[in-house]
Amino acid sequence: MQCYYAQLDGNSTVAWFDAHLTANGISQAQTVNNLWARFISTQNITTPQSYYVSPLTSCLQTANIFFSGLLLPAEHPFVPEVKELRREGIDIHTCDSRSNLTYIKASFPGYTIEPGFTEFDLLFRQSTSGTTTAQNLRSKTILDQLFTTDKSTVVSLTTRSG
Repeated sequence: MQCYYAQLDGNSTVAWFDAHLTANGISQAQTVNNLWARFISTQNITTPQSYYVSPLTSCLQTANIFFSGLLLPAEHPFVPEVKELRREGIDIHTCDSRSNLTYIKASFPGYTIEPGFTEFDLLFRQSTSGTTTAQNLRSKTILDQLFTTDKSTVVSLTTRSG
């Protein structure tokens, strides 16, 4: 039964395909934003110089809430790059599927999209679940890429879990 519901986009009360943040998730992200603001103003904490985010809507929303309205250095503004491989586990559950590129661009116009990002989600498969090995390989690939191309000292990676 769980697999039946997992492969639906939602039910009559909630959608879980590329789910949006809940009120609780928004509140939690705002708590992190408040913490950043306090640390920036009272401890002169170093803020991220680069920002990367998963293409899932909840992650895109989370990153936006985390860093909106903060006094960030002009040379390192909040302009996150959406990275396809910054994905969490990819299972048969529709919550692991991202929206299309057109939606992401329209909903998060200040974000940059990595080159080669496809209009539709080519990683999500409704018939097979990704393995831990596949998730580890995706994580290693994206981290290797970031560590060889991004010379920033402090980097933000916003992801959902895993």
